[in-house]
Amino acid sequence: MVIESPLPHLSQSTVQFVYTLYLFDHYTYLGRYKLAQYLKISNAKARTILLKLKNKRLIEKVTPRLGHQLSVYGQEILFQYQKYLKIPFQHIYLGQYTVGNKDATVCVETTNVEQLNTVLLRDEALINGARGCTVFLRYSSGELYLLNVIYPPLPDKQFSDRKAKKKLNKIIQTIPWSKFVIIVGTADYVVDAQIGAISAGLLLIPKELLDLLSI
Repeated sequence: MVIESPLPHLSQSTVQFVYTLYLFDHYTYLGRYKLAQYLKISNAKARTILLKLKNKRLIEKVTPRLGHQLSVYGQEILFQYQKYLKIPFQHIYLGQYTVGNKDATVCVETTNVEQLNTVLLRDEALINGARGCTVFLRYSSGELYLLNVIYPPLPDKQFSDRKAKKKLNKIIQTIPWSKFVIIVGTADYVVDAQIGAISAGLLLIPKELLDLLSI
């Protein structure tokens, strides 16, 4: 997979749908009030997201008090996404390596990515509400690189900031992939940083997965 030219930009709504599936996996049950709280959107917008996911058979109503949960089909779709994209729900702040007040991350399995343009990832994050994104490449052997504009080639030296590495290692310690990208979205609010990071990460997963969630 070669990321050379921009793919059609993902709408913020599409990214919110993907994020919502991960939120269901993390919290199990969600109603419109909780979803609105997590996404920092109106109750009406949260209701619309839940309705569309329900129409796609991705979620099902449990009780009025508990709200919705992932359906069996929704769990299957999420499982396909999680093969390539993981969202750590533990947030970090990298300070000098990001430009916002809050940071959030996604990790993307990239053994199939032959070339990666970090400017395209940053632009996608900006379009969907972040102030920017910082991209690292991580090997299971422990090698960590802060990526330049185009990868390959790799930077001449590995990333060596001990404090930043400790923060990153804390959130990726359970990820089993042999090679993956860590995308750190940054914004003034965590949810905007997270949506930005997810939107950039979605550019690196197989397009057929996005088609499964076309709403």
